[in-house]
Amino acid sequence: MDKYSIENANACKLPINLGSDLNSLPVLDTPDKIVVHAHTALIGKLPHIVINTVPQLRHSMSSFARYMSKATPAHLTYAKMVLRYLIGIKKRQLTW
Repeated sequence: MDKYSIENANACKLPINLGSDLNSLPVLDTPDKIVVHAHTALIGKLPHIVINTVPQLRHSMSSFARYMSKATPAHLTYAKMVLRYLIGIKKRQLTW
């Protein structure tokens, strides 16, 4: 998680805030390739986490996947909230 500069980040209670509207974020005509790559790399790691351990991230993952090729720094910030959420739940145990 150090790759995303959130090693010492505080945990958050929800993977995405309920009032967040990703459609209202402005999308650039020419997106920054570095931001798009970072966003794509982060979202690309979520399916494994969602399928195997944290299925409640399905909605967040699908919301972020819509902006894979046109992500802005604001989209990346929202995607990093998922990592902060994972920090908060990493001590939970799976019980069957």
